[in-house]
Amino acid sequence: MRHNIVKGQADSLLDKLKVSTSIGAEVKSHFSYDSSDSFSFMEEVTRANSLDTVDKAIATIAYQHGFHYYSMFTAMTSLNNNLHLHSIAQGNLDYMMHYRAKGYFSCDPMIRLARCNTIPFVWNAHSYRDKLESDLSINERGVVNDSLDFGMIQALNIPFHSPTKSNGLLRFIRMYGEPMNNKEIYNFTSEVTLLCSMIFEKNCRLLMPAMEANSQFAIVLTPREIEVLQWIACGKNPSYIGDKLGISENTVLTHLKNIRKKLNVRNITHAVAKALALKIISV
Repeated sequence: MRHNIVKGQADSLLDKLKVSTSIGAEVKSHFSYDSSDSFSFMEEVTRANSLDTVDKAIATIAYQHGFHYYSMFTAMTSLNNNLHLHSIAQGNLDYMMHYRAKGYFSCDPMIRLARCNTIPFVWNAHSYRDKLESDLSINERGVVNDSLDFGMIQALNIPFHSPTKSNGLLRFIRMYGEPMNNKEIYNFTSEVTLLCSMIFEKNCRLLMPAMEANSQFAIVLTPREIEVLQWIACGKNPSYIGDKLGISENTVLTHLKNIRKKLNVRNITHAVAKALALKIISV
């Protein structure tokens, strides 16, 4: 089901909020995905031409790792300076409809935490409520308590940030059973961070195609920058790349800094994901 919502009274961080959300009842539809060969999955994401395909890609990761619910929130500023918040979610339909009816988009503490985190983080609902309940607003407590009532035991959150136009949160939730231990969390985030970055980047491009015509999307990398980024995409470090290209490691790091600036991203993983989505490099 697809719903279009205009929230009448958004909070100060979500001024002029326009929300659209896609909701599915269960994590069912997904690609075939072999974690030992992520390149085929990357190609599926790169070729995605609809938000439904993006949804299917997220479902693939959720299904592969035994999650019962996932959601992705993407906030983008349009050319008329309205803030658009788009969400994709699958899982417990009663909970998601309750979440939407309560307007929890604007007071979800996990979304607030994602605004100030640049690396993945974990929320175990019970410990978060017990340790930090006094730091939550009344509305945020409502989100946490309702999540507990519906059975959420753990959420793995992967935040995304661009310096200007977009930021977001992709989260995977377990509703019952045993939460992931620290080793499982580390293995999961190591495996899927790049994939999630690609999914987020593709989602942004599909949501705001008109913005691509803006001059800021006329991205021009030098042949050397493309070469450096291609090596990074292959898993090589700056020292190796410098030796291979006959340049110093510091020069490689300078190229990477310039690449991040030109691609309007904050880390090199997102830079690789964006370059793959724009077909600047290939896998």
